[in-house]
Amino acid sequence: MRKRLMGLGACLLALFGLCIGVRAAAGGADDPLLSVSYLYNTILPRLQSLFQHETGEGLDALAESYTQRLDALQPPEESLWDRAEGYQPLSLQDGGSVRLGAFGKFVMTEGSARLHILSGDVIDLSEGRLCGEGEELTAAHRYFAAEESEAQIRFYGESQGFVEGDYLAQLSGDFDITERFVDLEGHWGRSQILTLAEAGLVNGMDAHHFEPDRKVTRAMFVTILGRLYGLHDDFVAPISFSDVQEGDWFAPYVTWAALSGIVTGYDDGTFGPNKEITREQMALILVRYCEAYDCRLEEDVDVPAFTDEESISPWALDAVLRSRRCGLINGREDGSLDPAGTATRAEMCAVMARLMEKTKEEGSDANDDTGEDQQLG
Repeated sequence: MRKRLMGLGACLLALFGLCIGVRAAAGGADDPLLSVSYLYNTILPRLQSLFQHETGEGLDALAESYTQRLDALQPPEESLWDRAEGYQPLSLQDGGSVRLGAFGKFVMTEGSARLHILSGDVIDLSEGRLCGEGEELTAAHRYFAAEESEAQIRFYGESQGFVEGDYLAQLSGDFDITERFVDLEGHWGRSQILTLAEAGLVNGMDAHHFEPDRKVTRAMFVTILGRLYGLHDDFVAPISFSDVQEGDWFAPYVTWAALSGIVTGYDDGTFGPNKEITREQMALILVRYCEAYDCRLEEDVDVPAFTDEESISPWALDAVLRSRRCGLINGREDGSLDPAGTATRAEMCAVMARLMEKTKEEGSDANDDTGEDQQLG
């Protein structure tokens, strides 16, 4: 292209010089050897048009190339992005988010938040390390989205922070069930907990903490079992136990379980709702539930016995062995049951998730209608 333009320019100059010389030599436009008017009116305009066309094509191609390169540098939804020169304060509500563009920075001063890396790398400048997907932010640390990177920060509860660079802010939003609880990341029971939470059978201990390793009481366990059955918290019947009072959040579920023969309580006429449930008690209650509501679960007679079977209480032994054969209770990693050990919220969810799956496979009448009770997770 460049050579063609230079050649056309040289040609124009040569012809212009020729025209001047011929006009001087020939003495007029009627010279039979060369018509100067023909050169001026025909040849030169055509050469000039060609020169402008070639030049225009080159400039158009160059302009298009640079336009494409500039467009590629623009962030998506450019009109929505804000830019903070220096650290600008932000107040975020529960479920809100901040989206950092490349070279954006964020410092959380108050609240709780989780980092989601959309592309590239995010660096914790305070510790000089690359951040992991889904990690919780540390207060007062500076987080930096590197070149060609983008990140979203989701907030739990009302939060405060400072942002610098290109960012998008959302003041509120709803949490998906998979990211509602901040304390389940990497926990072995996460999948089963989310299964029950999605079914409406369990809640968190607060809006964003499930506390999977917290111990389960007898009232908690019976209530979740009642929800699995489909009992609502407005169920009313004569109360069987001296330590269960009308108005207690667990009273409808404990009363239902007693009437169904699922629980019998202690010899002194109490239920012990606030006592932590043992693993052998949990097995007994599960088997009684299956018997009361005709849950015909397939049993594996070849499943190995628990290594501490001799320590299981006689009143619970048959139920424990059956729950083992049905695959409801799997025991510890070392093959033991730990019958007198207490169950955690995660273990309870694992057992309930197995029961849900197995009763579904067997076409049981058990269902997952739920009651409402914010005091019980």
